[in-house]
Amino acid sequence: MVMNTIPLKEQKKQFESEVRCLFESPEIKAIEIEILNLYYQINNKWELRERNAFAIQRLLCLRKSFLDKKFAMNDYNKSLLTDFNMSMKEHLIIMRERSVEIYNKTKSSSYTDEIEVEGKCFLGYTYPRTHPVQTIQSKKMWQVLNGALDDFMSTYDSGVTSSFHLCSRDRENSKDFANQLLYLGEEDNWNEGLDSSQTNDMHLIYAFHNLWSHLQFSIYDLLWVRDFNIEICSNTSYSTSVDEDDDLDWDKYDFTD
Repeated sequence: MVMNTIPLKEQKKQFESEVRCLFESPEIKAIEIEILNLYYQINNKWELRERNAFAIQRLLCLRKSFLDKKFAMNDYNKSLLTDFNMSMKEHLIIMRERSVEIYNKTKSSSYTDEIEVEGKCFLGYTYPRTHPVQTIQSKKMWQVLNGALDDFMSTYDSGVTSSFHLCSRDRENSKDFANQLLYLGEEDNWNEGLDSSQTNDMHLIYAFHNLWSHLQFSIYDLLWVRDFNIEICSNTSYSTSVDEDDDLDWDKYDFTD
């Protein structure tokens, strides 16, 4: 592989200039303005939501496709992706550790029968301040993408990857291990779709693959993200009943007497 001999400082300047030009291109501006117009209509006439939401979803796919086709990796944006991957990994580990801590503390109490704890990690709701494009349009688009306004990407409900779930009814299993959350198994490198010769040493976690390959975030939306929101929900239940549930056979028509 031929190494890039341009100093990183110059690569940074060149790359950020390219990103600004890309987001100012007539194609991207037209797509984003149409998305924001559709949301503006929803905000004023809720009965348009279903129709407009579907159109927004399709336009987000088109936007992502156009942006990602323009991406070419160099040493500088590889460093951005490395930092994003590491930051997201750290926050997922924090989310998992806090979820386990809450579960164990609740489990040690004597007043509950069942415990469920679910942890999720989302991209930060605030638009990245280091992103080279700092316009009202870009900041509003970030609100569309990150779920702050509406559910335009339903699978993002669980966050950057599947939620971390603990339940007293479940047996201990591999989902309790950090690598299952980060890589869906043993440590791996989820670099599908990127130049393997440049990314085979990156140890990209599954959450990056999920955001980039299965959701509508373009790689330009992710490179500058360093902030994340962790949400942990704990549910407990307690029953005063000492009897087992009635054993009812719902295949029988036996409720008319």
